[in-house]
Amino acid sequence: MARAAGSRGRAARCGRWRRGALLAFAAWTAGWVLAAALLLRAHPSVLSERCTDEKSRRILAALCQDYRRGWLTGALCEDLCVGGELLYQRCLYYERGKKVLQAQWRGRTVVLKSKREAFSSFPPLTLLEEEVGAGAPGIPEAELLLMVAGEVKNTLGLELPNNSIAPLWPARQGPGWRQQLASAWSLLQQEEFVYFSLLPDLSRHILPVLGSCGHFYAVEYLAAGSPHHKALFPLDDAGQAQAISHIALSFLDMVSHFDSDFSHRLHLCDVKPENFAIKRDFTVSGSRLPCLW
Repeated sequence: MARAAGSRGRAARCGRWRRGALLAFAAWTAGWVLAAALLLRAHPSVLSERCTDEKSRRILAALCQDYRRGWLTGALCEDLCVGGELLYQRCLYYERGKKVLQAQWRGRTVVLKSKREAFSSFPPLTLLEEEVGAGAPGIPEAELLLMVAGEVKNTLGLELPNNSIAPLWPARQGPGWRQQLASAWSLLQQEEFVYFSLLPDLSRHILPVLGSCGHFYAVEYLAAGSPHHKALFPLDDAGQAQAISHIALSFLDMVSHFDSDFSHRLHLCDVKPENFAIKRDFTVSGSRLPCLW
């Protein structure tokens, strides 16, 4: 009897242990499922999009096809699509259509950017759709500038005088003018492009736009964030310390500059190394400008 009771006790303990193990495993599995669900909700592109060379080359090929069809234009289109002077190297970033590519342009490393991968995905300029046919009246420049000012205000939340936004817009009518307008309109719908175009004349902490083709624009490629980047700073310990102090002072100067030197206050957010780049003279520049608003 005692032996039977002992066997039943061991069986009960074994059953409880198994139930506990199953509950623990179920809780562990549920935790991982919940974590995966939260990750996919925060970053839905994790499974659906990958930054591949094949996809990047396909996007640039479509851009060049649109250029050859006469749908878009830009100062870099000939070098990219005809002359082979602008050569794709690798994909740096891709999420929800935003594409950031590294390329070589006439011996210089540049970054090609676009908020969306396809030119056709940008809403077209309504005035261009209304102005059709060879005998159609030209679009008044004042009306165009008013639309540009409205788009800049919508993008940046800033009211700017016409003379400051005129450089963003092709002013002369002529061959290819419609393509220039369509291309410029796609660029104006990208807040980083507007920042990079308007602010370099006012700040040494903003990278200038080097050129564009359709909805893609190019800026200088700079090392992100760290003063310990050996290719950029091949320095001894003393030189490293001096570089770090220069970079720190430049960052403080940038913060003070954005806070005080504009008629509208600019704010920095999402402050992390990859959102800023360091020039060879140790000047800190904003390389991703959603961090600026």
